[in-house]
Amino acid sequence: MVKETTIFRTMCFLVSAAISILLGSVGCDVTSELHDKPMENVYSGIDFNPLKSEQGVQKAVDIAAACQECVVFVHVSWAPMLSQGKRFEKFQLDFKNQYPDSSMQFHYIDFTPVTEGYVPLRSLPGWKELEANNNGSSLIHGYGEFVWLRKGRVLYVERRPDFISVADLMAKTKTLGMGSGVE
Repeated sequence: MVKETTIFRTMCFLVSAAISILLGSVGCDVTSELHDKPMENVYSGIDFNPLKSEQGVQKAVDIAAACQECVVFVHVSWAPMLSQGKRFEKFQLDFKNQYPDSSMQFHYIDFTPVTEGYVPLRSLPGWKELEANNNGSSLIHGYGEFVWLRKGRVLYVERRPDFISVADLMAKTKTLGMGSGVE
């Protein structure tokens, strides 16, 4: 059953990627159409502003890294992000409902200008160690990853957030010992 679920999820991802490539090759950019709309039309509980420069992304990452604890959603306009963005929004809302006194923050950051290398993230403490533990492979591939930070240090990167539940995200946060009031 687990193997069948994994195969099904892999096939869904491959079909989604193929559709994105085909739409892009015929000049149809669905994701940028969503990206250009005000985000309140797509997500109700997330503050999102498209970033136009590497400096803008660096500033947004610096703000997130300055937080005591936060989770960053890695948005790129060239990939389908709707389901991952909605998952991030639900995670944020559920976390805040369950832990209303928590100081943990959630940052939805547009990394489109820095997708060649993701330097603002890769330069944070903890990133290189996590990559080394991942056989040196990149931790980000444009899947709408979630990144957990504590005092500017990367603790964990969820590379396939579209395939795990909000309950799993909450549990991961708890295992990382994050969120005031998370026991």
